[in-house]
Amino acid sequence: MGGFNWYVGSRLDLKNDGGSQFGFFLFMNKNPGKAVKVHYTLEVAFPLRSLMHSEQFTKVFDHEGTGRGAYLTSDKYLKGINAADSVIITFKGYIASVKDDPQAKK
Repeated sequence: MGGFNWYVGSRLDLKNDGGSQFGFFLFMNKNPGKAVKVHYTLEVAFPLRSLMHSEQFTKVFDHEGTGRGAYLTSDKYLKGINAADSVIITFKGYIASVKDDPQAKK
């Protein structure tokens, strides 16, 4: 999108109370020293279980390389999941602006 390289990453965190949460996040790979403002939606669907989570974000991706996305509770989305289940992650978005990142190392 917009000539930049994007990827969706995932993460599973175990909590102190014995529960867990997992999440999906959008990242920009190898930022070329730009501040890229993006409006996007991440949709996470479990089609065999008729579950879906959708969330909208606005983020400026810059030299720091951090992603942004959503954490989902495992009680609702992972309880009872098995090898036959699937997860579909959909990214929809657009670039709102591109500027030079003044704090990027040259």
